[in-house]
Amino acid sequence: MPGFDIAGTVSSAALTGGDYFDFIAQPDGCLGIAIGDVSGHGFGAALVMAETRAYVRSYAALESDMGAILSRVNNALVSDLDGRRYVTLLLARLDPRNRLVEYASAGHIPCYLLRSSGEIGHVMESTGPPLGLFAGSQFSSSPAISLDYGETLVLLTDGVTESANNSESPFGAHRALEFIECHPQNSAAELVRGIHETVRAFSGGGPPSDDITSVIGKVSLPAMEASG
Repeated sequence: MPGFDIAGTVSSAALTGGDYFDFIAQPDGCLGIAIGDVSGHGFGAALVMAETRAYVRSYAALESDMGAILSRVNNALVSDLDGRRYVTLLLARLDPRNRLVEYASAGHIPCYLLRSSGEIGHVMESTGPPLGLFAGSQFSSSPAISLDYGETLVLLTDGVTESANNSESPFGAHRALEFIECHPQNSAAELVRGIHETVRAFSGGGPPSDDITSVIGKVSLPAMEASG
């Protein structure tokens, strides 16, 4: 996508996991970005996430509003899950032509827009409850957020923020943001790999206790503008 460098990665705590990220091309040239987390681990969580992905992609073909998509996915999951599990999910809609992003979040942990200075420009808070719990829940999209060159979208799951060291101190979002601030020249792919490696080192290098997922979107100069 011209003007953007975007990457994501997931490390599962078991052979299969319930974390999920996705990139969904839309007919108007915008890009949908999803990041989510099913309660629990293992095969059951993976099946629910596969179902969630299918619903998101189906409704994204019909709707452009992120909140409306979440509302429809929620109603489908409520009847399927019967209160046994739930899904936290953030959907962002990236408009590359106008350099705007808007989002809706179903109970997901806060995600961030970092300014080129390293300061937090916007906290992407939850706009409704997790999916699959309450029939009829309605989700709203945020106002459009302007993006400027050098800024970075940081989308995480709680496998990053809640990973603990031997003293039971959590990694926290601030350590992920500090890593990005300290590596401004790194590509999005290098940043997501670096965050995961740093989380693993922080928690002692053993197998993760939870799925670890991150998506990074860097706003960069399109090639024509950069050369000009």
